[in-house]
This record gives sequence, structure tokens and C-alpha cells, in this order.
Amino acid sequence: MLLADDDAMNGIAMLDLVTNTVILAILVGIMVSFLLRVDKKTEQMDERDHTFNARGDRIAYLLLVIFVCLLIGQIVVNERMPDALQNRLFELSPIVIGHLLLIALVLSSTLKVIVQLFYYRRGY
Repeated sequence: MLLADDDAMNGIAMLDLVTNTVILAILVGIMVSFLLRVDKKTEQMDERDHTFNARGDRIAYLLLVIFVCLLIGQIVVNERMPDALQNRLFELSPIVIGHLLLIALVLSSTLKVIVQLFYYRRGY
């Protein structure tokens, strides 16, 4: 598995990497969830739980949409006006775009949990 540069990860190599990563993540997630829920009794969710979940989903979705729209806007600006941004922090290669999308997913998921914890702590 080589990660030399963008050219090395085109086609079949990228497909293999993504497929193996997804399968490994699913298997690890199943094992961790099984280990955490061995002796736990499940509780029924009430209206408050559903409300807090919905509020967390709404805010996390809003953050994700904003981040993806900004990323798409940056890609469009880079393609239409490549000379306009001479002092860029980084080049938007496909690998960087993929990483930024994964960061957006992690941030939105983290924000969802933080919002839910805030509402549970507040109590209403």
C-alpha cells in the first residue's frame, strides 16, 4: 500500500484502499459496539430523547452543508481563476479534498454529540 502522491492512488489502487478501509472500519465498529453493550439493558426513547436527537441532527447537518458548500465554492474558484489566489495555504488535490470532506463529517458528528449533551445537561 503506497501513498506516494496522487498519481499513485488512481484507479484500482484507490478502490482497493477505500474498500479495505471501509470493511475494516465496519468490523472494528461491530466489535467495539458488541463489547460495549454486553450487559446493558436498552431503554425506550421518550419524546425528550427524540427532540434532543433532532436538534443535534439539525445543527450537525447545517454545519456539514455549510462546509461542503464552502469546499465546492473553493474548488470552483480554483478552477475558474487559478491565478487569483497566489498565496494559497494548500493545493486542492483529490486527496486533500477527500480529507477535508472526512474532517467535515467528523466535525459535524462531534457537534451533534456536543449539542445533544448540552440539551441533556440543560434538561429541557
